[in-house]
Amino acid sequence: AKVFSNAFVSADAAALIAGDLSGYPLGYELGIDVMQTEFPHFALYVLGRLSPKMAP
Repeated sequence: AKVFSNAFVSADAAALIAGDLSGYPLGYELGIDVMQTEFPHFALYVLGRLSPKMAP
């Protein structure tokens, strides 16, 4: 089974308000397979799959 999650409440809000990108990898560490986000470039950057970083 796959686990899907919406990152807006946790990861997206922290990225926008505080510039904290740590919520994106945390979701995957907790077992999420697919994360829906309004800002995929933040998630891809922090996971090492996109460069350069786009500012929050």
